[in-house]
Amino acid sequence: TAERKRKYDESVRNVIELREAGIPVGLSTLGTKGPDDFIKQLRVLVAAGFPREAALRTLTVGAAQLAGVENRLGTLAVGKVANLVVRDGDFLNEKTTVKMVYVDGYRIDPAAKPLPPGAKPAPVKDGERR
Repeated sequence: TAERKRKYDESVRNVIELREAGIPVGLSTLGTKGPDDFIKQLRVLVAAGFPREAALRTLTVGAAQLAGVENRLGTLAVGKVANLVVRDGDFLNEKTTVKMVYVDGYRIDPAAKPLPPGAKPAPVKDGERR
């Protein structure tokens, strides 16, 4: 509906205006249909004027800072939790695909069947695929 579109456009403008005012912003998958939809929404935000660098920061160290866990998450550094998504191109390009995912140092095949809630994958030796 037109009202729903208006509210969506307003929410996009609000994120941009908050950032321009120097207020840290965070993004969430809440209300999206999954990771692909989340990235699609991020593309919309960047197309509307949110800087690309700010978008990447919002997904990484910015999110960790907002949650107060930047000493453990958000950047790649010795002693930090290794969470990483490897793509075969620009993170905002719709043709880019996820090639590899590391969660807490565990290598996960993005094409693999999801694990049940609370289950942890077995460690994978370097060079192996899950």
